[in-house]
Amino acid sequence: MRAPLPLLLVQLLLLTSTFGWGGPSPTPSRAPAPKKEIKVTLFGQPCVLAGPADETTLQLVHSISPEQIYPNGTPTLASTRASELKSVLAKLDKGGIPAPLDHYRERLSRRLSAQIEFIDAVDAAKKQKKPALIDKAVSQNCKGSLKKKAALGSEQLEALFESYNDCIEAEPEEDFHRAIQRMGIQYSCAFDERESD
Repeated sequence: MRAPLPLLLVQLLLLTSTFGWGGPSPTPSRAPAPKKEIKVTLFGQPCVLAGPADETTLQLVHSISPEQIYPNGTPTLASTRASELKSVLAKLDKGGIPAPLDHYRERLSRRLSAQIEFIDAVDAAKKQKKPALIDKAVSQNCKGSLKKKAALGSEQLEALFESYNDCIEAEPEEDFHRAIQRMGIQYSCAFDERESD
């Protein structure tokens, strides 16, 4: 006996509403993470760092940014302390850094380790009056050849440190900015462009 047509339609509607129509049921889409922001200082100016991460993560990202690692710009022997670089290195090794920053973290760790070795070698060479200790650090860490020989004068050491920074792991600043862009994190700054009298 055939069921009347309206009853078949009702049954069909019940089946499609229960099991879906003609294929797998759609998966619910993920809502984007809410955007958080923190106030930071960048190049001496007030800025906001914002993105889909919690405040702790945003603070950690800012603390390992190139501008925070070297707040005075290009590192010099006069402005760079091994103890400060060691504390940054410890922060990089501690964990909690988002995965998109892994490449930046690895490259920065190699660069900082080489700079720490150079600064420690300078300190030891000055105490022992043995410039050869610096040459040893240079030869262990330089990827290219570095012709300058160490001398203990301030100007010579600064020039050697500058050349040394050029031959060790390159500054990974672009890796940092590419990674935070992929994460949807960005700095917003309103720099004061007024000229001082």
